[in-house]
Amino acid sequence: MRDYYLKTLEFAGYRKYGGIKQTLEATYPDYVTPGSGLNVIVGSIGSGKTSLLELLGLVSGQGMFDRDRLAINDNIEGGLPSVSATFVSPVHSSTTTRTYPFRVEFTMTGRKVQESYVSDLSSLEEADRPNQSQQMKYIRANRTFKGQVHEGNGYPNGLKILESIDVDSRTETINLTGIADALLKPSTMGESNIEQFREKLQSFSHIGLGIEDIRMSEPQRGERAVVHFEAKVTDGNWHNVQDLSDGTKELICWIYELNFGDSSNHKIVCIDEIERSLHPQIQTALLEVIRDRATRQQFFITTHSIHIADPHVAERIHRISKTGTLKTVSKSDFPARSIFTIDHRRAFFGDDVIFVEGVDDLAFYIDKLDEYGYSELINRVFILGGKGNVEKFESIMEALNIKFHAIVDDDFSDKVSKLNSDKRRFLEKVVSSLGVSIDIEELDVSLSTHSKIQDIRRASIIDDKNYRKVNGKNIYPLKYGRLEEYKLGIDRERNDIKVDQEAELKDIFESIKSS
Repeated sequence: MRDYYLKTLEFAGYRKYGGIKQTLEATYPDYVTPGSGLNVIVGSIGSGKTSLLELLGLVSGQGMFDRDRLAINDNIEGGLPSVSATFVSPVHSSTTTRTYPFRVEFTMTGRKVQESYVSDLSSLEEADRPNQSQQMKYIRANRTFKGQVHEGNGYPNGLKILESIDVDSRTETINLTGIADALLKPSTMGESNIEQFREKLQSFSHIGLGIEDIRMSEPQRGERAVVHFEAKVTDGNWHNVQDLSDGTKELICWIYELNFGDSSNHKIVCIDEIERSLHPQIQTALLEVIRDRATRQQFFITTHSIHIADPHVAERIHRISKTGTLKTVSKSDFPARSIFTIDHRRAFFGDDVIFVEGVDDLAFYIDKLDEYGYSELINRVFILGGKGNVEKFESIMEALNIKFHAIVDDDFSDKVSKLNSDKRRFLEKVVSSLGVSIDIEELDVSLSTHSKIQDIRRASIIDDKNYRKVNGKNIYPLKYGRLEEYKLGIDRERNDIKVDQEAELKDIFESIKSS
């Protein structure tokens, strides 16, 4: 088997993604770095994660039978679909690109007009070609990709992609007996399969899996031909593995599948919602197992779990918005773990977020959202960890195609007025013309603290509204002091302005809701 992995996937006209061309830039194993081949696909409900996984499976060579169809858009106004993929071999330093054919079935008023491989409507026979008026009346152009086994056909060294894919290797029915039977067979690696499997299970002791040992035995004469598979748990007793919790059994199946099963031999593995039935601790541990295997295997995993969607473990995060727009962000582009916490991963599964400065701010704004009737915004609120992180989170949210809002204290406008290179050159020119020795940094501080200049400075970057936006962005510095003063309902002069403060907060919330 040749070491070829998916490098890029380009497609248009596929299901909900519409006619706009989409590009997925995949990461693939470098044979050295754990996680180098790990791709995680995230997105909101109904965004098309599973649809994308099916397409990845098709282009990677899974192939399809005629009864298995990947339906394309319900109309043909956006043009016919297109799919191409580029594969790369790190070993041979070579790439190959393939464009995939598809079958088109044009149906009008229940009658099949034509079924053929086409790349353009003009390829159809004149008698079967719909005119413009008919095209608009088509209820469905059932365009389906035709799966093929690609052996040779443009691939170097006779690459047979069909052998390199396993889509959704999770089994719906947990076949623990089959696992035991397979492990009892002689190992080609010298060490017993059972012994290796035991070591893999024991490596999960740190998450409280509670399996101290396992044993398997062949059926005795006259018994039903079923292998006995038992586990010794922390209470010291042996139990039939079938009697363990669903999550434990699921993990046992995954450990087997990834290390000894069919998936362990595939170069490309696609898994849909790997987290099902698994405790968060087990999800995290299982992700580390996959990360280790992703040194030489390429994984595409869809998930709804913040424990699996770890941008510091997966080399690439591929996010799909609810409108079907695909964005790819590399691990290196994410802020450090200390800034981008596990809670921030919730943002992967929505399309609009609100950031506030700290924990106290979070509690205050959640209470106010509930009090003012904006409870639907509560689950969209995250912590910045300080106004200094605004730009970092704004940048990563933009890369993920997530709408960004931030509510910050009034001193944020001072932060965005820092001495920049243009201003520095101007001040240096002024000082030089005066022929005096003045430190530029000190001069800037002096100017910044002068009340008149400070007011002019803020006015130049803040919109003149009840709430204020910085440079027209969705960043809202509070108008009536810092958050502490809003909690007290007073301003710096200790005048009662609670009514004005509440009006401003409601204005901000309404602006965020309607944007």
